[in-house]
Amino acid sequence: MREDQAENLRKKMENISEQQEDELQLPPRSEVHKKKKTKWKVKHPLVRILALFFVLLPISIYSIYHLVEKRPVQVVTIDDESYETIDVDQQKGHKPQQKPLENEAKEEEQESNETESSFIYHTVQENETLYSIAMKYYGNEKGMDLIKEWNHLTSMKLQKGQVLKIPNMNGK
Repeated sequence: MREDQAENLRKKMENISEQQEDELQLPPRSEVHKKKKTKWKVKHPLVRILALFFVLLPISIYSIYHLVEKRPVQVVTIDDESYETIDVDQQKGHKPQQKPLENEAKEEEQESNETESSFIYHTVQENETLYSIAMKYYGNEKGMDLIKEWNHLTSMKLQKGQVLKIPNMNGK
C-alpha cells in the first residue's frame, strides 16, 4: 500500500504543478528584461546643475540685452544750474523814512558804492572747496567762517556754478 500511496501522491503533485504552470503562463526572463525601462541615474548632480547654469547664463543675458534695446529709453536731463542763488544783503540798521537831504543822499550813494566794492563775487568751479576758496582770498582758514557767514551757508558743500559773495578784508 505504501508504494501505491507514494505513487498516487507523486501523480497528484505532477498534476498540480502542471496546472500551476499552465495557469501562470509567464514569459521568459530575457523578454521581461527587454521590456523593462531603464532608469536614469543622475551622476554628479551639482556638476550638471552648474553646467546648465553656465549654458543658460549667456542666453539670458543676450535675450535681456535685446529686450531692453527694443524699449524706448527715457532720457532725463538735469541742469547743472537747477537751483537759484539769492543774495541777501544784511542791513546795518533801519533808518526812519525821511526825505533825505542832498548831502545825505550823496553819503548813502557813497556807502552803497563802498559796500558793493567791498565784495568780490566768486563762481565756484569744479573741484573747488570752501577751504581752497578761503585760502585763495584770505590765505588762512578763518576766511571759511567769513564766507559761510556772508553767504548764509549751513554746510561746507558747494555746488559747481554757485556764486559766492566774498567780503574784502580791507573793507571791513
